[in-house]
Amino acid sequence: MNKLMELIKKKVENIFSFDRLGNCLKFKILCFKINFKSPFKKKNYFISLGYNCFIRMIFTKYGIKPRKKDGELTCPFDLSVSPHKSVAELLENNFVDILDNIIYNNEYNCWENKKYSILYLHYKDVNLEGLKEKIQRHVNNFRNLTNNSLDIKYFITCYNNEFSVDILNKIYNALLIQRGDKRFKFYVFNFIDEHSSVKNILSLNKNIIYKEYDVGDTIEFYKKWYLPTYIKLPILKKIFNDIK
Repeated sequence: MNKLMELIKKKVENIFSFDRLGNCLKFKILCFKINFKSPFKKKNYFISLGYNCFIRMIFTKYGIKPRKKDGELTCPFDLSVSPHKSVAELLENNFVDILDNIIYNNEYNCWENKKYSILYLHYKDVNLEGLKEKIQRHVNNFRNLTNNSLDIKYFITCYNNEFSVDILNKIYNALLIQRGDKRFKFYVFNFIDEHSSVKNILSLNKNIIYKEYDVGDTIEFYKKWYLPTYIKLPILKKIFNDIK
């Protein structure tokens, strides 16, 4: 009986299948594939704190975050490479000098905040004044959302255990001060592989939501996660299930 049911199931799947990732619905009927995105329930709810643009790009691509044209606001760490230490310092000083010390980095062919070692890789065709206007607008978005939104989830990414527990605690404490009595969650995504050393996180603030994801090869993942043919569906499903 079980074998018969398995056979029937496979036959049905060959004719019709359904999958969901975020608000992206994928249907397959015979050889026809149909993709559909359901309406977004929340906007400006998932906010990236770096380290790079993984959160903004992947969450947008797979329907967790709306696109800019759908009303999603850009924040200062969405489309930059921002060291954790710099994120902590800027949150603590309320971005007071984020527009200072910006130079053009010829090695990476992009603008860089020299003091905070922040690389603006997605703004290569913008002049300095244009960049500063964008950064200020993104900072204002972050301040307004952090001060006024009833509920927010913040995210930061790490690769191969390259993070400091003390710095992550500082980021959480800075968010706690800025949010006051309003709800928020702070997620840390640590992408690891079998060669990653064990990280002692006993002193990590118990309110920080720490998640590890085995990506097979952290070096390759770091270089290729944004490629459409590289990102692994099981990892994405696990991430999106973890943040529900």
